[in-house]
Amino acid sequence: EGMAAGLHMFDPEAGGSDDDAAWNIGWVRRYAATAPCVLVEFAWRERGLIVDPTTADQFKSIADLRGRLIVPRQAEAGTQALLEHLLAEAGIGLDSCVMTEPARTETDAAEVVASHMGEVTLGLRPSAAQFKLEFVPILRERFDLLVDRKAWFEPPMQAFLAFCRSEEFRFKAKTMGGYDITDLGKVHFVGA
Repeated sequence: EGMAAGLHMFDPEAGGSDDDAAWNIGWVRRYAATAPCVLVEFAWRERGLIVDPTTADQFKSIADLRGRLIVPRQAEAGTQALLEHLLAEAGIGLDSCVMTEPARTETDAAEVVASHMGEVTLGLRPSAAQFKLEFVPILRERFDLLVDRKAWFEPPMQAFLAFCRSEEFRFKAKTMGGYDITDLGKVHFVGA
């Protein structure tokens, strides 16, 4: 049991990747609509292809993944679901891709590319920067917090939100690159 969980679940039936409705709301309606919860925006962030600098010119879009050694995430990860959707949208079947063992985290996936054990992964700009890899932007995704409604009003959650609105936090988000916290705290859904 916890106070909040981070979500970045894309729902292609709800709209395009830059559409507010396409991120998390459909998932929460399906699985948590009767729960006393609040879906709160945390940040928009850039998601793209993480590649070695020596091969960056070979990757411009998802279409360039056909036949490449891709570092996937575990089946339950939002990033993996998004990758599979983007591949299907580009007309690329999973049978046209070569996959390494799944990585447990964004950092692990970027590290596999950095160690030349994989050619490309779908990840976040800061993960590419951490390993001095190239980043090819593909889309923006909304990362939200699904918060227990009672916990939303409790001192720990309010202290967390106050910190997230601080200049120190805004500066860190800006220096990481690829994060937009303009609408941090915006409520997108309220459960039962």
